[in-house]
Amino acid sequence: MIVEYVYKGYQIITNERVKGEIVAETEDIAKDILFQRQLLVKNIRKKTFLDMELKTSVTVSKQTLIFILKELVAVLQTGVNLYDALVLVKTSKHSKEVDLLIEKIIAYIVQGHDLSYAFEQVNSIPEFVVGAVRAGEKGGTLLETLKIIINQLEVELQSTKKIRQTMAYPMIVLTVLICTTLVAVNFIFPALLEVFIDQGAQLPLITQIFITIVMLLQQNTFRIISCILAIICIINFKITSKTFSVYLEKVFLNCVIIGSFYKLKINKEIANWLGLLLYSGVDLATSISILEHSTSSECLKNTLYKSRIQLQDGYFFSDTLKTEKIISPYLIAVIETGEKSGRLDKLLISTGEYFEETYQHKMQLFFIWLEPVVTILLSIIIGFVVMAIMLPTLTLSIQF
Repeated sequence: MIVEYVYKGYQIITNERVKGEIVAETEDIAKDILFQRQLLVKNIRKKTFLDMELKTSVTVSKQTLIFILKELVAVLQTGVNLYDALVLVKTSKHSKEVDLLIEKIIAYIVQGHDLSYAFEQVNSIPEFVVGAVRAGEKGGTLLETLKIIINQLEVELQSTKKIRQTMAYPMIVLTVLICTTLVAVNFIFPALLEVFIDQGAQLPLITQIFITIVMLLQQNTFRIISCILAIICIINFKITSKTFSVYLEKVFLNCVIIGSFYKLKINKEIANWLGLLLYSGVDLATSISILEHSTSSECLKNTLYKSRIQLQDGYFFSDTLKTEKIISPYLIAVIETGEKSGRLDKLLISTGEYFEETYQHKMQLFFIWLEPVVTILLSIIIGFVVMAIMLPTLTLSIQF
């Protein structure tokens, strides 16, 4: 009898995370077929109606996940079992997104699966959250683990919100500047320049430079708009190949200002989530593997992959990071101390908090300085345009 199976695993050669569906007579035959395709199966099961529903479900945001976990923790603290806690959480008034997610989780719990397995089936829940929950379930510390996860997710969410709020003013100014420049270059400035030329006005050097810039912008308007749209698509929709992502990260890392922020972001990610996984009871090698497959940074993926391979050869984790430029020497020293003292999890969590505060502080300082710089640049641009237009106008008024 032919059966449809759903599987998750890794590419044997590239170690990339993969998932999909396969048709076979038995589970063992399905695993053999996948192994022949160079795929190492992590888990495999029969396809159910839940898989069809999950594919059409909405993406769960980080804020929604925090909201659900908070309600779940509040109920679990009263001593209620997991199933009853989820049912109680579902009775509260939520959005359709939250209700749909809770229904899916309850359905998996009814089938006899753990909470970590239910989370794993929801694609938008980070893998390190799944790994921490699984370790908490095995170690009997699920409630404490959920509290730490909530704390870490809230810190990241607040950091993201602060950065977006601080970026609002520069982004609005930049957008208005680009739009007004394109309109002026294609409709307003050409008409003014045509008047100057027809009237035989003497054009000073600043006006001649201005005319050259306007002509260049006018000739390349379509290219400029295309580049802007391409950048927006790359940033918002992540339309990038792995090779391009690595190249883009290297460009960021080599920039003086952006590079320091990007390195700090990578290091706080390692400290926060590796500390959480270790504290939850996940062993170091598995924690590194989970972080490797869940991070969006290709450079960090490569670093963690090399570290994981060297760990198998008997190296200490701190020793595997000493040659990596993206890892802070301070973090390496913390990891080395933690490995020697046996308190690596707690040291990483406290270091993650320090990195988070430092990251937010540096970002605030950067944008505090950015606003006056943007204002000064705008003043220079406006002054240049006014001078370039007014000087020929004054010349014409004197002639007539």
